[in-house]
Amino acid sequence: MQALVSAPLALAVLGGCSVAGKSVAPAKTTSNSSTTSTTPAAAPSTDNLPSTDNLPTASVLFSRAQDVLVRTKTLTIRTTITVPGGEMSTTTRRGRIIGTPQALTYTQLDHGTEELRLIGATLYVKGDATYWGEYATDYANRWTRSPDDEWTRTAIEDMAIVPHVDELLEEDSEIVQALTGKAASVTMETLDGQRMYCVENENGVLRAWIDPKSNQIRKVEGYGTDGDGTGIDELSGYDGDYSDIVAPKTTLTRPPVEASSTT
Repeated sequence: MQALVSAPLALAVLGGCSVAGKSVAPAKTTSNSSTTSTTPAAAPSTDNLPSTDNLPTASVLFSRAQDVLVRTKTLTIRTTITVPGGEMSTTTRRGRIIGTPQALTYTQLDHGTEELRLIGATLYVKGDATYWGEYATDYANRWTRSPDDEWTRTAIEDMAIVPHVDELLEEDSEIVQALTGKAASVTMETLDGQRMYCVENENGVLRAWIDPKSNQIRKVEGYGTDGDGTGIDELSGYDGDYSDIVAPKTTLTRPPVEASSTT
């Protein structure tokens, strides 16, 4: 059985900074409560896309996107990390930004695939044979209930959506500073068949795509300045319905894990 990798993933690459000590809620949290909401966050929208001759500044554009994000209750963030040599990992976090339910799916070649579901204070874990290793015969592809131990507490921290949201909201975030500075530029690009604002930092190693109608951040992409890989976060499902994230009907008890394997 393997330990879940530390989080956040892409944003650590994108910003080149640690999120240790960040708040447990987005910076602009005056209206982001834990009550359930399925109504899309209100956002300025236009019937026509803006002219490329009259684009907003990066600072104005990103501020609008932050106003939408801070009111969002549920979200999906799909993270892709690629390191030199081509090894890639993908992580999908989905559910409530604050509170539960939350779910995570993580896949990496040597790690295998694992799924986590957090319902209330209870964590459920399912992994393939690669993930479980010596425990595969009994546990592969079966849901387990994780006891209250150090591994579980670390996994719950690692699967959180909040640190990714914080990195897009907090003024002292290197990502926010890079994409709102005077040297940041704004263009129009096509992303998945839709015209989007593209905000790019001064040296072009960090970019974000923002929907001009909803003001939702849809993608953040960064390149390591020392050739240490790339990171991509794709955001979707703003205030979507995540009622499919429920406790498994049948579970085993997760086998014991040495505390050292959580690091």
